[in-house]
Amino acid sequence: MLFGYGFVGVSDTPEGLQMQTDAAKEFSDKWRLSANVKKSVVMVCNENREEPRKRPKHEQTESVIVPPLEYAGEVWEGNKKVVKELEAAQMKAAKVILGCSKRTSNAAVRAELGIQSLRSGRDARKLTWQYRMCGMGEERLPRIAWEAKWANNKRGRQPTECVKVVGDVWKGFEIDEDNALDTEGLKGFKENMSVAFAEREQNLRKETKDKEGIEVYGMLK
Repeated sequence: MLFGYGFVGVSDTPEGLQMQTDAAKEFSDKWRLSANVKKSVVMVCNENREEPRKRPKHEQTESVIVPPLEYAGEVWEGNKKVVKELEAAQMKAAKVILGCSKRTSNAAVRAELGIQSLRSGRDARKLTWQYRMCGMGEERLPRIAWEAKWANNKRGRQPTECVKVVGDVWKGFEIDEDNALDTEGLKGFKENMSVAFAEREQNLRKETKDKEGIEVYGMLK
């Protein structure tokens, strides 16, 4: 890998690293370049073959993989096919991070990384958006768009209103929608809803465990 006036060689063996160094020397000799040996250094990573801590792996998942898959989750919800493809993409990347087989249970991967389903992430963003809309003045454009009634098409598929989509999310919880939206402060609302989502994830995990017949370990957070 070339970086400006230097290069980085990566290898699993000293021999492989030496071959890269020799190739760099040939290139330098060909183009009459000189190497500054004093600025050269060898770094050995994971010498003890210890597995990285789970936290960095979790951070990789949350910061790199999840955001693109949940982008604009406040205002859209895909059909079953799209949702399934998104969940599959998350699991594929998560298994690469863990270095496990493609056949590894999705529930076990979620438990190991401490991640929730993308569905829960999108639903949480929808409810948070609704809470913000309820606290916004009726004259504000976001509030107007949120409560707008879409005209029915004469033909084809009818548009789905945001309010209806969020209403379907609330049906999955055993809590009162009005009382939840009356919570004082966004922080308090998020804390209350995080508990509800954790319970839902736990129930989904139990269903998956029964379906796959496996023992899932760890706690989802």
